[in-house]
Formats: sequence, structure tokens, C-alpha cells
Amino acid sequence: MLLVKNANDQLDPDSTLVKLMLIVVAFSSHCFILNNHQNIEHDHLLYGTFRLLGSQNVYLELLWKYMIYQYGYNESILRFSRLVQTFLCVLKTSAIVYRTNEAHQNMVNNMIAKIKQSLIINENEQIPLWGKS
Repeated sequence: MLLVKNANDQLDPDSTLVKLMLIVVAFSSHCFILNNHQNIEHDHLLYGTFRLLGSQNVYLELLWKYMIYQYGYNESILRFSRLVQTFLCVLKTSAIVYRTNEAHQNMVNNMIAKIKQSLIINENEQIPLWGKS
């Protein structure tokens, strides 16, 4: 808990920056916290690297333009550097907690199993992205 609190304290107070950075990290194909190589050859997101990089680049550019508008060039450089450093620290801490805490491993593995089961159950259900069906 102290590690998580410390990482949270280091985050930029601008929630828009943090949200945009989360999107950028989400589009990263090399951001595996778990070392789980089961069925990795079937991971289409991993092998769709050019699409991932394109999406990541759009949000990174949006993040950078927002920062320049909000803080100016020099302050943006400092904030962006701290933001990247904090996210790398969070990823490292998450991996350490997962590897060393059995209760956390069980919780994460149970959540993954439930999500997979939910996806299997809803696999054939058609849900419109927006509007009425």
C-alpha cells in the first residue's frame, strides 16, 4: 500500500494529463506486467504493432499539444519527463507486487478468469457502439 501511495503522490495533479498518459500506455504493445506467454502467438494486438503505434502516436501528440497549450514548452518537458518516470515506476511496482504477493496473484488471476468467462458468455451478443439497435 505504501508503494502505491508513493506512486500516487508522484502523479501530476492534472487529471487530464494522467488520463491521456493512461491511453498512451494502454496502446503500448510492450507493456506486459505479467510474464504470461500462454497463447501469445494469438495476440492480434501484439502483432498489430503499426496500428498500435499509430493510435499511440495520435494520443501522444494530443497529450503533447495539450501540455504545450497549458504549461508552455519548458514546463511541458519537465512534466512529461516526470509523468513517464512515474508510469514506469508504477509498472515496475505492479510487477513486483504481482510476483511477490500470493493474495494479489490470486485476486488478479480470478479477475482475469471472470473477465474471460464474461467475454465467452457475451461473445455472440451484438451490441451497437452507439445509437439504437
